[in-house]
Amino acid sequence: MPSDAALMLVNQIKAQVAGLVREVQTDLADGKLQAPESIGLAMHGMLFASTLVTALQGADPTMRRDILTVLEHGQWVMPPGA
Repeated sequence: MPSDAALMLVNQIKAQVAGLVREVQTDLADGKLQAPESIGLAMHGMLFASTLVTALQGADPTMRRDILTVLEHGQWVMPPGA
């Protein structure tokens, strides 16, 4: 069973993915993606990747394996009333 720390990190990753998806939706509100919006998305994506690398670099092999297990096999469930 993955550790609580791995689950916490995956929750942080999920929050960053949600922010990226929110940014894409906002940028596509007018039905098109302008050059400045594309640059902003690219920067957001690079920040996400950098954060992920930093988190994984600081983790031991067991934690890395736990994080990957959660990402590959875990399922998100909506809380009641969400």
